[in-house]
This record gives sequence, structure tokens and C-alpha cells, in this order.
Amino acid sequence: MKVKDLSSVEIKALIQEAVEKALLDLLGDPDQGLKLREGIQERLKHSLKRVQKGERGIPAEEAARDAGVKRVVYASSSSIYGDSPELPKHEEMTPAPRSPYAVSKLAGELYCQAFHHVYGLETVCLRYFNVFGPRQDPSSQYSGVVAKFITSLLEGKQVTIFGDGEQSRDFTYVENVTEANLLAAKAGGVLGGVFNIACGDRLSVNELARLLAEIVGVDPKFEPRYAAPRPGDVLHSQADVLKERAFGL
Repeated sequence: MKVKDLSSVEIKALIQEAVEKALLDLLGDPDQGLKLREGIQERLKHSLKRVQKGERGIPAEEAARDAGVKRVVYASSSSIYGDSPELPKHEEMTPAPRSPYAVSKLAGELYCQAFHHVYGLETVCLRYFNVFGPRQDPSSQYSGVVAKFITSLLEGKQVTIFGDGEQSRDFTYVENVTEANLLAAKAGGVLGGVFNIACGDRLSVNELARLLAEIVGVDPKFEPRYAAPRPGDVLHSQADVLKERAFGL
């Protein structure tokens, strides 16, 4: 049966069933849940592209509530701050997403907060800033520049920098993100909240490329290849981590 032959009610039922199955696969503890939106979207991307244009993605909060999950930790993104010149980015800033990805992340936060206030589902939203770390797949559309640069340098290839390379990022090691998620699953005073997860500092992409080239042992005279800036890319990103540290995340 093709998606186009299904009614909207049937489509919603199929998506709901898939989400519930994904949650059962991902949740080791029924009292806690890590909202792995990307992993679920990868399973359903073909059908979702056809039936959810212009709509918020998977009703995972609803599935979590119905499954009796006590708390959902939502993987959000610093991209929702957009390209505001204000630095560092703090949680009270008005979101200004510049890409569809950022819009979807903001929508996910709002649904989490709505389900917390209306249904009592415990939710915590964590805004990750440019996560990197071991075993990050450089071919994935979600991988950051660190994994891509390291792979290119190790293979003796020229790294590609979009724009002039002076854009800066608050690079965050994956172990810090993991620890924040585990703490958010149990911490008190965080329910319904949004928190930056980052280091609170920033490095330009040019500086990053030079540093990685030095670590890998590439000729210090190496030159990256510069390409046109990508639409929707943010110029500078740095997190205010006072709220994160106040709650011990």
C-alpha cells in the first residue's frame, strides 16, 4: 500500500505505531527517556517527507505520555538562537531560527513545554552547541566540522571551509553532553526548563582547522579550500552556561 492511498487518520496511526516501537527499542528504563529525534527520524524519513510537510515531526511526547514514561530529555540545538549578534547566547533570548532544522528543534521544545504544563509529563530541553567526539560519523548530515576536518586531514585531503572561516563556534565534547543528559534525567528543579549545554567559549573555524592540522601532523603550510557560505549558517555561536552550571548540568 502506498502512502498516498492512506487517509490522514491511517497515516497518523502508522506514525504513532512506529514512534511507540522506537521508544520501546530506545528506552531501557520506563521512568526515563532520552529524546533521540534524529534516530527516529532516520527510520521514518521517507514517509515523513511525504505526509508531514509543514507540520511538526513525530508525536514522541504523546507516545511517551501514553507509554507511562516519567521524564523526557529532549535533544535541542543552539541553532534556534539564529544569527543574533548578542553573545553569549542565553536561554532567555528570543529564538530566531534561520533554517528548517532550527525551526523543528524550537517546535520540539515548545511541544515538550506544552506537554509538561498540560499533562504533567516531566520534560527537560537541552540545547547542544556543536557536539564532537570519538566515532562521530563524518559522512552524516548531523556531524560537525571537527569530524569532517579530522577525516580529511588523515586522508591527506584538503579541508573545505564554507565562508571565510572567521565564523566561530562553541565546540562541546560529547562526554560533557552525555553527563548533562544523565544529570537532567534525575536533577530536581529543571522540569519544563531549557538549558544550554556547552563550554562557554568559542573558536573560529580557521583556528580549528589550524589546530587540527597541527595535531594530525600535517604540513604547517597547508591551506584549506574556501567555498561559498551555506544558506542558514550562523556566524557566531557561544553559550552562556551560568544556568547550566547553577543546576549542576
